[in-house]
Amino acid sequence: QKVSDKYDGKAEYLRDVSRFSGKFSRFEELKEAYESLQKIEGLEIINIKNKFLDPDVLGYVDINMNVAYTLPGGQVHICEVQLHLSPILVVKEKVHIHYEKIRTTIPSLIKNVTAEISKKIQAFAIGRLRSSKVEAALATLVEKAGGVFLHARLLKEQMEAMETSSPGWTFNFEELQALSSSVYSHYEENLGRILPEGTNKELRNEGLKYMALVCAAAEPLLTTSMRNIIGEDYFEVVKEKLSLLFPTDSSDRITITHKSVIDFLTGEDGEVPKNDSEKRACLISPDMMKCAHAKLCQHCFEVVGIVGGSDSIAKRLSATSIEDRGNNNELVPNIATMGSKIGDNKSHLSNTTVVVSNDHMEKMETYALKHSVFHACNGEDDAQVQSARSDCILNFKRQFQKLQLFGFVAIKNDFDAYLKIRTDRAATLVLHAFKLSLTAILKDPLLLLSQLVGGRLSLEFEKEAFPEIDRFLEDAMLCLVALGSVAGSKAEDCTSVRVSWIPVAQVLDSAGHPCLTVFGGHEGIVYSVRLDALGEHVYSGGEDGTVRKWQIESGECVLVMRGHEGIVMCVDVTSDGSAVFSGGDDGTIKKWDAETGVELLTLEGHEDCVSCVRISLNGQRVCSGGADKTVRLWNGTTGASSHVMRGHDGMVHAVALNSDASRVYSGSEDESIREWDAASGECLRTLLGHTDVVQSVCLSSDGKNLYSGSDDKTIGVWDLKGGALVRRM
Repeated sequence: QKVSDKYDGKAEYLRDVSRFSGKFSRFEELKEAYESLQKIEGLEIINIKNKFLDPDVLGYVDINMNVAYTLPGGQVHICEVQLHLSPILVVKEKVHIHYEKIRTTIPSLIKNVTAEISKKIQAFAIGRLRSSKVEAALATLVEKAGGVFLHARLLKEQMEAMETSSPGWTFNFEELQALSSSVYSHYEENLGRILPEGTNKELRNEGLKYMALVCAAAEPLLTTSMRNIIGEDYFEVVKEKLSLLFPTDSSDRITITHKSVIDFLTGEDGEVPKNDSEKRACLISPDMMKCAHAKLCQHCFEVVGIVGGSDSIAKRLSATSIEDRGNNNELVPNIATMGSKIGDNKSHLSNTTVVVSNDHMEKMETYALKHSVFHACNGEDDAQVQSARSDCILNFKRQFQKLQLFGFVAIKNDFDAYLKIRTDRAATLVLHAFKLSLTAILKDPLLLLSQLVGGRLSLEFEKEAFPEIDRFLEDAMLCLVALGSVAGSKAEDCTSVRVSWIPVAQVLDSAGHPCLTVFGGHEGIVYSVRLDALGEHVYSGGEDGTVRKWQIESGECVLVMRGHEGIVMCVDVTSDGSAVFSGGDDGTIKKWDAETGVELLTLEGHEDCVSCVRISLNGQRVCSGGADKTVRLWNGTTGASSHVMRGHDGMVHAVALNSDASRVYSGSEDESIREWDAASGECLRTLLGHTDVVQSVCLSSDGKNLYSGSDDKTIGVWDLKGGALVRRM
């Protein structure tokens, strides 16, 4: 009828009038359905899109077809047939929520932006993609894969080779036994062929050195760096021999086939032979790894102009004292011209003068700036570690450059590596100053200057003097002045620049202060915070209507959850860290996926603001209290309400659950604490003793005592066996 009315009888204009979808739990079933379609008389597959061959950007796969079917009377009807795998559909449903948000939000956000702002947006997106969180996610995926896909690929290649050499070869398990039993035995076989026992001793040693350097490198090394470290004599021949496991990519970087190669070479694969008779063809010992780190450290030092090693005293090539710098603007890092000191494109490295392209030199400098400390600390050469301390860790210019190029996490990684092998109060204080400044520098790295000069390194809590910190602070001050003059300021000294740079509305806590880190990001009052069971993340809720997840170690906000229509009053996290619950003044409780931030459930029932929420240890029960004077119990999985407990004469400010979630305790504006039976919802007793609003309640770890905090300025300790107030603090 539609063809006749709208398309003048032309069926080819029909789209999606009919769609048939098939869902299958196994791929074999999907394949069988596809083949059966081809056997239907009068049906012709006229177009097919096989996404298994070309997954979309989200990794979604299915088979989508247009089929033509000849109807009685000869008219042809065209319809769509989709064949899905059920597990893929489950994943798609979860992922597509984010995709749709991105797809619909971005066009509206950038509709009227200028080209300049567009570039900033692009730079921001790239920066986020390069952030430590993405690297951590990739590292987790690689770790979980454990080489299994690589082994599958190697098996596939070997089976294809069998098919080529023996046409008609068919798959059978007896043939498979002749293949490598694991990805590690594949490496053993290949290395045994590449560097057999009878190989020239020097060539074999250089090959081991090459592999140790690749294993020790923090990221793929440029061929230029490798050539400079091991020398011209053996570089090309070793590189060629090892290219199967360490191929060179289009950017001239020496890569690895898979992370498991390094695990195999360093003996971290769990398959190290127990005796000498079964000793591997190649094994990189811990001492060889230390030596490789020391060589890489020396190379990094030479690239960025530091001399340091076992036979030299740590000394900067360029002057480090304030008096030696004629122009204060030298302190202002110019990231765009990193590598401009190359001059005639020749660099004298490791006693060998080689021609280095501008592109390679800049990449080498970037690597050196980022990883010098890492290699120094892992090489454990005392002179190199001392150089790393004076010229990297406690060198303001290098840290400021690093902050702008790589962010705070890269700086923190350096301090962590150094403080793991050395006890150093000066370094500890500088790291603390960075952490206290985190809120500011996450907004703009340049704000580090005002933070340091404004008091973060005043050391008011320290009795001892630290000349290194004085120099660090002095360099920051000069950089602040220089930036002021670059911006056109008439200021001649730091004092007049301070007005525009240094916060005057608050006192900045100094390094050494009991406050360890400041988490900044909420746009308004923070009403609730909750620590996860592992002590790795903090969750917070606030006036800006968001629930935020913070990484304690780095101080970064790693997730923002939006959905409440108003203030988020309370948050709690499940004991396994998988889900977060939040209550808002919109009267709802929301359950969020703690990893993705996806809203999983909305619990509705409170008639006013939800002021408190707590989750049982097993995550099955959720307890809440609110301004409607009720205490409510919910199913933590389905979101269903199980009990509404009434009895308080005022707003419920706090709730707590005992270890088996059989009892609920609530504190209220009516100055009382009530104990409830979770199974029946019945009020078992009322604890009286406070003379003002009860704001908080919690149970002791053994469940024998209840602690309560009140507006009457006291903390009450209650014996739950008898219900008596046994102590008031």
